[in-house]
Amino acid sequence: MVEGEFRSKLEDLIPTEELIFDPTPGFGRWRKFFPEDAVRHPAKANLNLIDFLIDKYSREGDLVLDPMAGTGSTCVLTALKGRDAICIDIEPLFYQWMEKAREIIEKTPMLGRKGRIINILGDARRLSELLKQIDVIITSPPYADMRRGSSDPDAVERYAERWERYAKEKRWNTWSLNFHTEGRLRSAEALIRGYSDNPDNIGNLPLGVIDIIITSPPYESALEGTSRHTRGGIASRDPALAQTGTYSTVLSVKQGASVMYSPNPDNIGNLKNRDEDYKMLEREKRLETLYRRLLRDGKPTYLSEMLKIYNEMYKILKPNGYAIIIIKPFIRNRQVLDLPYYTWLMMERVGFRLEKLYKLRLETKSFWRVLYYKKNPDVSRINHEYVIVCRK
Repeated sequence: MVEGEFRSKLEDLIPTEELIFDPTPGFGRWRKFFPEDAVRHPAKANLNLIDFLIDKYSREGDLVLDPMAGTGSTCVLTALKGRDAICIDIEPLFYQWMEKAREIIEKTPMLGRKGRIINILGDARRLSELLKQIDVIITSPPYADMRRGSSDPDAVERYAERWERYAKEKRWNTWSLNFHTEGRLRSAEALIRGYSDNPDNIGNLPLGVIDIIITSPPYESALEGTSRHTRGGIASRDPALAQTGTYSTVLSVKQGASVMYSPNPDNIGNLKNRDEDYKMLEREKRLETLYRRLLRDGKPTYLSEMLKIYNEMYKILKPNGYAIIIIKPFIRNRQVLDLPYYTWLMMERVGFRLEKLYKLRLETKSFWRVLYYKKNPDVSRINHEYVIVCRK
């Protein structure tokens, strides 16, 4: 450990392996699979890291979910490796980028199996409403395979046509299902069970069991110039794009118009917590009590909503499935807040068990981060991003 370098409390709980990957500015060697505008995203993951995690913790045919997907890069790499993928994001602009990436993937010829991608414009706090297991009952909504074994030989084709008609006539794009001329029946049978004509009915969702979740959550203090979602953190991922801007500037209609994390009031990155709220995660063991105490005057906070998301992730993941969180500490009031450790405490409260801990060395630092450390030499250096691997 370098003198003055920050070390998470997580490293006291489990042996930690350091990972060193080259940065992937502008999506690196995967650039051709993403739309031009997506390079503006201020929090692109290191795709070499994502590539490693998919190889390490999934196998061909698995179903991989990223419930806070951003550009959808996790699902792009997942599909290229023969796994099926589901991407969810609350921001319409990011959903549009995800859809364009899906279209590129579907047009790309491959020798081996190419996974399917389903993109969803939705809120990760509602995962168990959006997704559900077939083999293990999570909620009381109808099963996705309700019409399996139907005696009507034309049912699959008919329901495929209905979905296409909904997409064309109603321009309904919450669920992105694409049917090809070649293999159309196979795709339709795999994706459409025809529980109802209503495309909003959860009984129509083609999801089955989630094998693995890989995601990078938002940061609670994202506008302080010190997190991966701001100018202060971009260059650690994309040196050529250090001035791209924040979520706020990317998502605003006018450049720099919003001073919030995002102009979307439902985005969790707009929510805040006090320092004492983080300490509460260490003291309070009861999940329901913890959730209530994390609320502020009965209103959501960053921690209350992230706790809700991790609880939803636990619900929809298959037994022994993996949940992998990519998270970094951040600086507030000249102190490093150990967000990886507090993230683990939330995951532990909802039932996950800690399987493995990696820390990814950040090979570059932005101009803003270097300047900050120069002005504040006593602040611990954040040289790693943590990868928390949990199992259900």
